[in-house]
Amino acid sequence: MSQRAAQEQQADDGVVRALSVAKTVLDAGPSGITRAQLRERVESYRELKASGQDDDSFERMFGRDKEYLRASGVPLTETSDGGDYRYGIDPEEYGLPDLRLTPSERLALRRAQVMFAHSNVRGLEHALWALSPEGMPAQGSETEQTLQASIGSEQEIERLLELSALAMRIPLTFQYTGRGRQGPAARHVVGLGVGARGHWYLYGYDLDRLAPRIFRLDRIHSNVRPLKRLSEEQRRAAEAIAAGTEHSEADVARALEEIPAQESRAALLQGIVAVHTGTAPKVPRLRPVTPRRSSDAAEAKVERVINMAALLLSGQEVRPSELLRRFSITPEQLQRDLLSLSMTGTFGDSYSGDYLEVHPAPPLEAGRFHDEYLAADAPVELTGPAGAAVEAMARPVSLTRHGALGVLIALKALVDFCPPEDEHIADAARTLQRKIADVVPAELVSAAESMALARTPADVRSIAAARAAIRHGHSLRLRYTDAEGRTTERTIEPVQIVQEGPSTYMRAWCREARGERLFQLGRIEQLDLLPEEPRGPEAAELELTEAQRPRAARSSESIDVVLRFAPPAAGTAERFAPERIHRDKEDGTVMIATHFRSSEAAIGYVMAGGGDIEVLQPAELREQVHARAAQELAGQEASG
Repeated sequence: MSQRAAQEQQADDGVVRALSVAKTVLDAGPSGITRAQLRERVESYRELKASGQDDDSFERMFGRDKEYLRASGVPLTETSDGGDYRYGIDPEEYGLPDLRLTPSERLALRRAQVMFAHSNVRGLEHALWALSPEGMPAQGSETEQTLQASIGSEQEIERLLELSALAMRIPLTFQYTGRGRQGPAARHVVGLGVGARGHWYLYGYDLDRLAPRIFRLDRIHSNVRPLKRLSEEQRRAAEAIAAGTEHSEADVARALEEIPAQESRAALLQGIVAVHTGTAPKVPRLRPVTPRRSSDAAEAKVERVINMAALLLSGQEVRPSELLRRFSITPEQLQRDLLSLSMTGTFGDSYSGDYLEVHPAPPLEAGRFHDEYLAADAPVELTGPAGAAVEAMARPVSLTRHGALGVLIALKALVDFCPPEDEHIADAARTLQRKIADVVPAELVSAAESMALARTPADVRSIAAARAAIRHGHSLRLRYTDAEGRTTERTIEPVQIVQEGPSTYMRAWCREARGERLFQLGRIEQLDLLPEEPRGPEAAELELTEAQRPRAARSSESIDVVLRFAPPAAGTAERFAPERIHRDKEDGTVMIATHFRSSEAAIGYVMAGGGDIEVLQPAELREQVHARAAQELAGQEASG
């Protein structure tokens, strides 16, 4: 037997213990249960006592479990009962309250689901289900001309969550790598708001430069923390902002719209020439791309598995592949979660176990779980004896922080970008925002309210033209320059607007290419409506399918490349569809192996990076980039 097949996975003890406490208390009924009874009926506590551990060990363990459950939204009460404490959970209070969504609000939630179908925010899919477990309107129930977008990279969302926990208008510090810098430096900022314009940004007052500045979240390379030590001048500035006498009405959206070009074209070309001069650095071992997840805190694991139990007890057909997608976890973590659920139980007075059961049961061996369980992808069921515990646990108990933030961002985007004819959807999204605000932490609501979403005027015009064409069923004529620098004129039949990270695309049926194409809005030079040209059946059929992430298909002209991203651009590496990757923890650089449609397309993207993106392989492509940048730079210098 291979080493992989023999490797056994284990449940998370803390998760099993916390869920067993919840089930035991719910099983006890309205009268609740004493601490002494809990210690006898929860297996981990019984084993602790049997091993001779003292009462202090139990108190520490039980204290953590209570904290995790309450942090997850489980309403565990504690009352004094003579010489012991009694614990209870009201089944009617367990789980998210019924938000009583109207048909319009469910439609808005459905629109948000479609809009962010490709988002990589963990917990978002679960949050959408938890808010409307009875279901949402089917896709196509109303014309969905919505923007399809990604909320942001995982790194950006992590920073948003950090900022939401700290709130705005307080002094903050973090390590930041600005454009043109090769490493991070400490920054000291009073946050004024956050917003998105392709990337996510923090708009704040820079206490070192005593002026407002914008910081891209994926260039922050450390945790964001409160700043404790300030100079007298910095303290006066921070206090004035906190009191509202300075920057009381910070316009984040306008600040994002006015982001200036960071450097001149000549400076960008100089950067390109500099990094491509000489022999390329040695390429380390690149590993296959896997989901990048930091270790979850214990309370986050408890919250996730409680919500997974609700989903599996809801009666819906849920497959392992869907659990991986909904909760954005690795196969190894899913195996641990399912094992944790299968060990959740209560011992009665007769010491007979009453456990939840997972069907089909997950194998302990990692190899069998991957090769058999995940490969079969059979629907997973969670069962248990009928009773108050199972009935209550079948309800989603909370929105995870990631999921709640994702929903709030999605609804804000829905409000901000709804076309006039969909104002009823925007109104429903607003009322839904208010309802959600009552069931999520106040700091998340505050963070969402401080967010601003911005677009360039050119993007706004293109989106308006595309929506008009989609709504009235006619075509567009555009002049377009592709990634290889070729300018063409073509007639297209648009079906959707798609945002992928910092780029926004028009998804359309192209008459010249006789197929689906994605046109980046920033490359459209001219756009004209053709009301006399109705769209054909191909576009109508395309509109019924889901947009795929922009990705160059392989062909005989495709080229494999290895790129190095400097720290300021490291957060953008995932936008280039890496097939293999290496992240350098020492200097913050990222190296990836990927492919482009052609050498010209690769050169175009690298040239746009201004020295922050370097070609390592193949050597001939590296030389072509150097020659192209040097030639353009010489031309600029000659023209004076």
